[in-house]
Amino acid sequence: MIIEKRYCKKCNEPIYGRSDKVFCDDGCRNAYNNIHRKETNDCVVKIYKQLRLNRKILEKVYAEGVGNVRVPRNKMLKLGYNFLYHTHLLVNYKGGQYEFCFDFGYLVLDKDWVLVVKDMFE
Repeated sequence: MIIEKRYCKKCNEPIYGRSDKVFCDDGCRNAYNNIHRKETNDCVVKIYKQLRLNRKILEKVYAEGVGNVRVPRNKMLKLGYNFLYHTHLLVNYKGGQYEFCFDFGYLVLDKDWVLVVKDMFE
């Protein structure tokens, strides 16, 4: 029987042990997997960062008023709000669509104004 030498996918050191072993130790396995998942993780981190910023802006605007707050869309943009990112949608009985970022959201009133609201289902 010929035994074929195997080498670690990360550090290229010889591997000893089970025949299906691919890495020499847990450190090499973790390092290899972290490198290969980095591109996906970077994308998720960027999106989550924007979602947190959006929520923070909505919370700030909501706290400035008493209850629901009518605010110019430009003000939201100047604060760094990105209208492309939200966590979920709610449609009211009139057909108005609320876009939420976690527990805060907004309803587009017209092209220049939005109504910032806090989730009533908490």
